[in-house]
Amino acid sequence: MVHRKPIKVKRTPIHLNDNQKKQLKLWELMEITRTDDIIEIARHYDMLRIEVTNKSGFTSLPTMEPQEGKNWHHFESVYEICRIQGWDAKLYVESQFEYYAKNGTKFKYPLVNMMYSVNAMRFFIHYQGDVHQKYKKDVGGEKRKRGKETVELRDQIIRGVTDSINQITKHFEYKKNELTEEAKALYVFNNWHNLSPFYLYSIRWFHEVLEGITAKQADRYKKEFQRINSSISMRTVIDETVRKLEEENGIPRNIIFR
Repeated sequence: MVHRKPIKVKRTPIHLNDNQKKQLKLWELMEITRTDDIIEIARHYDMLRIEVTNKSGFTSLPTMEPQEGKNWHHFESVYEICRIQGWDAKLYVESQFEYYAKNGTKFKYPLVNMMYSVNAMRFFIHYQGDVHQKYKKDVGGEKRKRGKETVELRDQIIRGVTDSINQITKHFEYKKNELTEEAKALYVFNNWHNLSPFYLYSIRWFHEVLEGITAKQADRYKKEFQRINSSISMRTVIDETVRKLEEENGIPRNIIFR
């Protein structure tokens, strides 16, 4: 029997100087930022998809461990393309939704694996040029050349309800004694087009009124009402927010028509 002597490998610790440590820290920060940016692209995609489908509750990436999601590498590809080309990633994603909205394909919106094809990139180049041409003389044009703000659905609801209640409060600011159930109902009836559909949903009698309105804006509100009807979480946020803010601002309850 042959006895083999174990081979000993001398381990020498690696000592990094200050510059090397700083470089490693920067690389670590860059990787964290990159991950956050990719997640933001996915959130923006989800927001646009919800707007198109009128269905809430959809997320492209899992909340926990998003990098383990099956769609991660698709959003990673979009991120890398936009990073290399110096493109605004949110505007890029919006352009893909615009493509499917205008071209009448069998898809209402781009699937995540469709957003980094050669045709997708070609379309964005033209889209970006059109946006630049459209807003080059606009005072706020630079802002419009970038993608719009990503807003979570819950925040959209709270913001919409808050804006509507602020409008009512401001209208009756100098005549608070006149803010009755009847006065509130009359204001809503005459100014519904300036109020958020999230707030209007909380007013039961307005549902019947909306069905009889044929204005183009009413169609959008009807679709929004359908989306809210299908989502318990949306209705809960609306109820809680309306109740809280109306109590805080001294706005009476909704009139009940018999």
